[in-house]
Amino acid sequence: MQQKQLWFDTETTGTNEVKHDIIQLAALIVVDGEESDHIEIKCQPISYENIDPAALKVHGMDEHTLKSFM
Repeated sequence: MQQKQLWFDTETTGTNEVKHDIIQLAALIVVDGEESDHIEIKCQPISYENIDPAALKVHGMDEHTLKSFM
């Protein structure tokens, strides 16, 4: 029987789930220890007012980069 795993990750504009927004969704599918497929979706935050500068530093992004996302 095949072993299938789904690894899922989100990146946000901070650590507060109420006021910070998702800016990236990513997923990796592994079948029998080998990468089968992956996806990465980047999106603009809903609010630019609540962005934690430390979060952007961790992601290596700036506000200009976020504004280039869909």
